[in-house]
Amino acid sequence: MPERMPADSVNDILLSIEHVRDFSSKLSIDEFSAEAMRVEACLYNIYIIGTAVSNLPENLKNENPQIPWALLEETKAKLVHDHIGTDIQLLWNYIKFELPSLVKKFTKLHEELSTTGI
Repeated sequence: MPERMPADSVNDILLSIEHVRDFSSKLSIDEFSAEAMRVEACLYNIYIIGTAVSNLPENLKNENPQIPWALLEETKAKLVHDHIGTDIQLLWNYIKFELPSLVKKFTKLHEELSTTGI
C-alpha cells in the first residue's frame, strides 16, 4: 500500500467533518440523540478525524498552531474511547461549535499541502 501523504489525511478530516455535518444538520439535540445510527456515524467520523490528526507529522502540527490539534485528539479519546457512555451534550457542542470553525483552516492547509505535493 502506498504511503499516505499529509494532504490525504487532511482530506480525510475535511470529508469526515462534512459527513458529521450531513448527519447532524437540521436536527435538534433531542432529535439527534434519539437516532442512535446518526450518533454512531458521527462518533465514527470523529474517530477518523482523531486518527488522521495522529498520523500527521509533528512538524506540520507545529507549523500550524491555528488548528487545535490536541483538542481533536483529546475529543476522539473522550467521545470514542469512553465506553461507559457518550456524553451527548459534549458531542453536540463539538459538532455544532468546534468542527464548523475548523473547515476553513483545514481547507487552507489542504490547499497548501496539495500545491507543495506533501
